[in-house]
Amino acid sequence: MSEPEQALAAHRRHPQLFGGCVRAIRALANAGRSDEARHVAHDYAAAQGRGTVEGDALLALVLAAGRRQFKPGREIVGEGDAGDVLYVLVEGRARARREGVGPLGDLPAGTVVGEIAPLERVARTATVWAVEPTTAVTFTVSMLKTLSEYLPGVHEHLRAMSRSRMLRQLMGGETVFGTLSEEQRRALYAECLPATLPEGTRIIRQGHAGTAVCIIASGTAEVWKRANGGERRTLAKLGPGDVFGELAILFDTVASATVETLTPLTVFALSRQRFDDALARHPDARQRVRALARERLEAHTLDGGDVALPVVRIVRTPPPDIR
Repeated sequence: MSEPEQALAAHRRHPQLFGGCVRAIRALANAGRSDEARHVAHDYAAAQGRGTVEGDALLALVLAAGRRQFKPGREIVGEGDAGDVLYVLVEGRARARREGVGPLGDLPAGTVVGEIAPLERVARTATVWAVEPTTAVTFTVSMLKTLSEYLPGVHEHLRAMSRSRMLRQLMGGETVFGTLSEEQRRALYAECLPATLPEGTRIIRQGHAGTAVCIIASGTAEVWKRANGGERRTLAKLGPGDVFGELAILFDTVASATVETLTPLTVFALSRQRFDDALARHPDARQRVRALARERLEAHTLDGGDVALPVVRIVRTPPPDIR
């Protein structure tokens, strides 16, 4: 089966996927099958309750999008890098991994890559590289904004997809949220605000009260405190998937240590108010979170009763909406 036929067949199996739509349009247009490419764009728009004007706008944007080729082993996006471009793989195959987590899986043609950074205005949260000759179509933030003006459903689909990926990776069974139901974790995660903090940032200082729960998406941080003699004592290293700040909110404690970023650190932060409101809607979830947090609190209590884990204070303006 030729590439245009493969792309068209994949799109027909999953017509709601933006990446598959882009792949099919580009493959058909490159093969000189412009009428079929236009039909794909119009069908995608119609599925969102839009007409030919919006379908033509989608077609024009997809055809105007940039094109990049990557040799095997070549990095497409790098964890921790700034990113204002979204990629759609139209040929080849790539692979993703996150520091401290490991491989995240293979990414075939039709996959959207790097959407979290431009949508959430944070640094890249994973590294993706080509495992065979790979071609990608590139969309800038301005192009996504224009596209979303015609087809708001594209933004909603991409945002939901990126958040679903991060939810699975950041609120898994090993975190304090692991015993919550899928619905309960989604409710909590929906309230999170993303932020990227530069290397060397002291997120919280010893003795400060906590105002947010933070989940690390990428990067590393050090938890440390000053010993009696004044020397700096490292208590822990934090990395992707680690959660901190929930102890101070659940038990009204203050930090006995400082947390400082060792690399650019991307976190999803849940304010005290949002955390409380979300758990208030699920009393059974609050009890489970408190029980797990109490175990964690007891396990990390130092001699003298100090709590080793930090709390976090993040003040951030939500990112501009690209719609």
